[in-house]
Amino acid sequence: MKFKFGFTLIELLMALAIIGIIAALTVPATVNRYQRSTQLAQLKKIYTNLEHNLTLLQSENYRGTFLNSRVGDGSDIEGFFNDYYSVKRKCDNAFTPCFANSYRSIDGTNSGSFPVFNGFAVQLDDDSSIYIETSDQGANVRVDVNGPEPPNIGGRDLFHFVIYDDYSIDEGATPTDKRDGTAQQDRTGLFNTNCISSFVGLGCFGKILNDDWKMNY
Repeated sequence: MKFKFGFTLIELLMALAIIGIIAALTVPATVNRYQRSTQLAQLKKIYTNLEHNLTLLQSENYRGTFLNSRVGDGSDIEGFFNDYYSVKRKCDNAFTPCFANSYRSIDGTNSGSFPVFNGFAVQLDDDSSIYIETSDQGANVRVDVNGPEPPNIGGRDLFHFVIYDDYSIDEGATPTDKRDGTAQQDRTGLFNTNCISSFVGLGCFGKILNDDWKMNY
């Protein structure tokens, strides 16, 4: 007895349809995980480099407070970038073209561009962008892990944190709010109130710190 082995056209089309459905369900999730992993790795690199460079600034400042440094008093933020970073582009006290023209929140309810005052913005050789803006209490920092390129979403590629007078870096709405409770509690509160609906990613960085450098939101 002879047996024929093979597939009919209908069977092949059904198999291709099933493969297509599986791909449609799994490929976006895989791409999304990869993008988040890449963004998170770049954010950690920016944070680590800034932490290291602030230590150098502190030594340069003879262990004085951050507010008495050339960055903290706003007199030479540009020089700080020139001395401790590989700068590709300077945007002075504007945020474009180092940053995107506008950003949106994770939930899509808010969008806009962040205000620029007495700060300085640069884009680095690795295409990330940093903006440091001083106040009489410390400094606000905005970072975009891939510069003006998409997705341009607060909490995905755009993040906010602050530099306090003791040179420490943490999440905070302003440099004045260090700290009523524990760091973890304050970060959680700021995340719950702001992160998902903030087009600048306010509160998202604190959640990442609380979750040991994981983007669980």
